[in-house]
Amino acid sequence: MARELVDIEQEMLNEKATHSELDVLDTPSGTGIWRKLISVVAKGIRSMEELWDAFKADLIEIGEQQKYGTVPYYRGKALAYGGGAIVSRVSVREGRKVVIVKTAKNGGSGTIVHLTDAELEGLRNEFKTDSKVAGTDLIVLSQTADLCDFKISVRFTGDQATVETAVQTALKDYLSTLYDVELSKTLVEQELLKVDGVEDVFITELKVNRGLGYVLITNNSVDADAGYFAVGQSGGNDLITLSMYQ
Repeated sequence: MARELVDIEQEMLNEKATHSELDVLDTPSGTGIWRKLISVVAKGIRSMEELWDAFKADLIEIGEQQKYGTVPYYRGKALAYGGGAIVSRVSVREGRKVVIVKTAKNGGSGTIVHLTDAELEGLRNEFKTDSKVAGTDLIVLSQTADLCDFKISVRFTGDQATVETAVQTALKDYLSTLYDVELSKTLVEQELLKVDGVEDVFITELKVNRGLGYVLITNNSVDADAGYFAVGQSGGNDLITLSMYQ
């Protein structure tokens, strides 16, 4: 596991202390350069350790995918369907006697969409060949997105129309990054604060339609029944209502 920068730097300082010939660096002229060198080298070491961690995680994931009936196995099999060119998002949930595999694919322009009926049927057939563990029901799904209706208060500077467009784009882009995770109002607000011209932002109301109509979300976060979210529409217009003020 990658160490913290402060720990790496301290290890280097401790090693330096064992070499008296380096004491010359402990002078007003030498200390600044020495400390900068330690900082640069420590950052390089931490970057390398982070790469090792990622490589190790990849190897573990590959190994787990070979173990029949495990979560990584189901995930890997879904992603490999169609030569790896169809499914891009997978969620695997295990219950007492059921495994639920939710899937989606890239829809272009950064969107996530459900598999077509033919693609889903093909994926289910793929799983039928060898993936069912005795005594366990395997359910493979690909649903339409859970739809969101946002009302957002935005304090801005600059051209209002430009900021409005940027906020709407940033919101859609952020939703497209979520899969099998909760939608957090706080995290959405933090993301929108990165938009040029936005000085403050607050979600005044969020409603989500998970197939049974729009429901007001009173908590800070909400799960997606489909595994992912998208902005809903009414009359061809996105359900994003912005209250802009300066």
